[in-house]
Amino acid sequence: MNKTEGAWRKHKMHHEAGHAVIARFYQLDFEYVIATEDENFLQFAHGVFPISEESIIVAFAGFRAQHILRKRLDHAYSSLSWGDVTKAQEIAETLWGNDDNQKNLRRLSLEAKRLVDKPDIRAAIEATAEALLARGALVPADVDEIIHDTRMRHQ
Repeated sequence: MNKTEGAWRKHKMHHEAGHAVIARFYQLDFEYVIATEDENFLQFAHGVFPISEESIIVAFAGFRAQHILRKRLDHAYSSLSWGDVTKAQEIAETLWGNDDNQKNLRRLSLEAKRLVDKPDIRAAIEATAEALLARGALVPADVDEIIHDTRMRHQ
């Protein structure tokens, strides 16, 4: 694996770890999170993404977590995965119709940033990304254990 492939893989790990850690922060259940050479996604229980503001924050958390590795953000939605954007927009439409979607999506994107920037959550995302790199897939109990261990270290 060359340096560029390694950096891209690390970004994918952080992206999926961000989804997983924030999902567990909100006690949203999922079947597993996977990040391998061929696949990377978080599979919600029964394939159903809950319809809630928290789910939108989870969708944005992957992008925000990638930026742990970067020094600056240009715009709230730049470099977002289209799948994450589409999912956030679908949930927003269900929650609010077309009223204030952009304002609400921006607010929830910033909330995802606020959460990801918290030292204990950032540490949990980094540890989860490392575990994904080592194992390829994690279940909620794995992520819960990582969150617990990193919180204990940050007290």
